[in-house]
Amino acid sequence: MLTLEGVLDYLLTKVLRRFSPDHVALILDGNRRYAKLRGITQMEGHIEGAFIMKKIIPKLIELNVKYVSMFVFSVENFSRKESSVEETLSVIRSYLVQEKDWLNEVDSKVLVSGKLEMLPIDLRNLLIELENDTKNNKGIVFNVCCAYSYTTELEYSMNRYLCDYKSKKHAVKRDLNNKNSHNQTGSMLEDKINNEENECVISDEIYKNYLYNPEVPFPEILIRTSGETRLSDYLIYQVCHNTRIYFVKVLWPQLNNLTVLFVILHYVLFYS
Repeated sequence: MLTLEGVLDYLLTKVLRRFSPDHVALILDGNRRYAKLRGITQMEGHIEGAFIMKKIIPKLIELNVKYVSMFVFSVENFSRKESSVEETLSVIRSYLVQEKDWLNEVDSKVLVSGKLEMLPIDLRNLLIELENDTKNNKGIVFNVCCAYSYTTELEYSMNRYLCDYKSKKHAVKRDLNNKNSHNQTGSMLEDKINNEENECVISDEIYKNYLYNPEVPFPEILIRTSGETRLSDYLIYQVCHNTRIYFVKVLWPQLNNLTVLFVILHYVLFYS
């Protein structure tokens, strides 16, 4: 039986798939409030939130979105009660195990952004396994932000840059000490070292290459559910350029495809 919602879904999908953004970022907020509202346990709220993912993602695939970043667990979340943290991570683990085959069926590629050493070893290994198993897939890319905050990404990128810089400088010094390695004079190599020491400067282009997953373009759209109007240290650098941010009032488990379609319609009409 046709419904108005079904007709709108069909028509908007048919039109928008030609104009949809390449990258949509999501902040999955509101599972616990949804559980309280429904009078169910927090774990059941997280399970329903995971179930909604299986409805939203296929719609984004249908719309030809190429990248989806999902904020599934933040570094800040570790400050919650231990039982709450364990429940949430357990649901994430179970969902990923359950959907491993589906991820390959849709030819998706999984990337992981976050401070993985903070996670339980079994979940950490599962995320790494998913990255390896899907690395050659050519479909939609899922950037799973788990144990993530932009602060930790900033620390990670700066540490990587400094390590690379030090390695480069040490390599030049080795060349200076190796009389037979190059046909350069000592003074030329000394000048090279001095130039390297004066060039410890990081530009915007260089910085992008040291993010968790630099191959992921910046999102055109970020959607946060639950009505909260803050970014919670999520992709701060990535969304400060040209990303359009939508704070929708529904809780994450209440999100439906029509809401996502209207967000994308607004973006296409006014910003693309």
